[in-house]
Amino acid sequence: SGVLSFTTPTVGGITVADQWRLTTNLSASTTGSFVHISSNLARVSATGQGTIGTAMSESNGTFTFPSTGIYLVNFQIQYYDANASNVALGAAIDVSVNNGSSYANVAQNYTNTHDDGANVNAVAITSSLIDVTSSSVKIRFYYYASGAATIYGTSTNSTFMTFTRLGDT
Repeated sequence: SGVLSFTTPTVGGITVADQWRLTTNLSASTTGSFVHISSNLARVSATGQGTIGTAMSESNGTFTFPSTGIYLVNFQIQYYDANASNVALGAAIDVSVNNGSSYANVAQNYTNTHDDGANVNAVAITSSLIDVTSSSVKIRFYYYASGAATIYGTSTNSTFMTFTRLGDT
């Protein structure tokens, strides 16, 4: 009879977990279309917050992934309506697979302030699995407001993006 031997299996795991946020409030006015969030974005760095692996890179609101793989991307926008004006609010994610030459919408969701009185908060959340096959895959984030509203940007996660690499592509 032979001796049994055991080996430790190779275990994958999350190799990238990154989070970015809007750092300054945005004034959203009636636009009738989605608007690219292109500035005042920073990687989280507050006490108690952490990341795994290499950071996403960002330039003018366009994000580049640090490595190939399948990523879960979550996006949340916190809105504030001071006027009780039943504002429709949205969050959207667009992806380019050709280094930013063109973008396609892959996720969007809406909420609104429902005429609930002045000083109402609302949150729009959306997400998508992104297949990052090369460095030419880029991602952008957008807001929508049918009327005047404030998009919160602070030193905490009010409006933020989370990138988690789940595995190989």
